[in-house]
Amino acid sequence: MSHQTREQIFLAVKHFLMGTRFTGHLISDHETLTGKVNIAFGNTFPHETKKQTKLLNNLNQAYVKPRYVLNYKI
Repeated sequence: MSHQTREQIFLAVKHFLMGTRFTGHLISDHETLTGKVNIAFGNTFPHETKKQTKLLNNLNQAYVKPRYVLNYKI
């Protein structure tokens, strides 16, 4: 529940600062949205190389899968 509380706070702050509400679950999608407002936040997790892209995909999976998959192991 701690994770969900932090996520809701983050979404509320984003809504207040950006004037928009985002309901996606992927970290990369959040990054794309905030990057449209401030370019510095659009490259928090760089993905220019295959290794960086793989790491971002792993982060996305670790963020999303525990919500929907029972017994997900990190």
